[in-house]
Amino acid sequence: MPIYTKTTAAIFFSLNSFLISNSVLATGVIPETTVLLVKESEGSATMNVTNSDAVPTILTTSIESIPEDKEPLLVTTNPLSFVDAGGKQMVRFVLTNKKPLTVQRLVRVNFVGVPGRNKGEAKKNSIGMNVGQNIPAIIHPAGLKEEKAPWEKLSWSIKGDQLTVSNDSPYIVRMSQKIDLLPQGGLASLPKTYILPGEKFTLNITSKEKSQSLTYQNLRIYPATVYGFMVNHYDVKL
Repeated sequence: MPIYTKTTAAIFFSLNSFLISNSVLATGVIPETTVLLVKESEGSATMNVTNSDAVPTILTTSIESIPEDKEPLLVTTNPLSFVDAGGKQMVRFVLTNKKPLTVQRLVRVNFVGVPGRNKGEAKKNSIGMNVGQNIPAIIHPAGLKEEKAPWEKLSWSIKGDQLTVSNDSPYIVRMSQKIDLLPQGGLASLPKTYILPGEKFTLNITSKEKSQSLTYQNLRIYPATVYGFMVNHYDVKL
């Protein structure tokens, strides 16, 4: 799965001429990619969003900070757009950082469609059910080269039944929360599916083996591309 991508649902009771009814009208707005990539060197980025419903929709776009980073870095120039049934809308995003970036930064983007009603629903009381998309936006600093395997830059250490991972690189690392310790079959779990630049976690190791003399030689992680697609596992020698 795209690790960050999630589907949210909301019921909107009215928006201008978009009226509500007793029947539920399902709608969906679909961004063209699972991640918005914004290059600081370009200052902006765009994303095409498709209205997959059979009726027009009002597309609302908003930016959401992550808990670890509240600095406002991105705005959209068209937070409200009308999109015909089956149509597409290009949404533009502009960087607002006041200082040059030194590491990749992460925010999230919400796309939600507020559906209209077709002519057959004109005399009915209907409720529009909105299925939105919440996707990550990764902001890439100017002058920083692209890195296809940022998980290789993570630092790992083990002490007793605790595993420590540090991301001293300028890249965001996306990966499964699961970590296997080999060969004895120990397990550790990250608190989330990404590690930001500068983050460090100390994780408890669990194992079916109760021996105090367990010696783990390697660990195995399950990384993902910048778009959130899983790739082959990656082994690290401890």
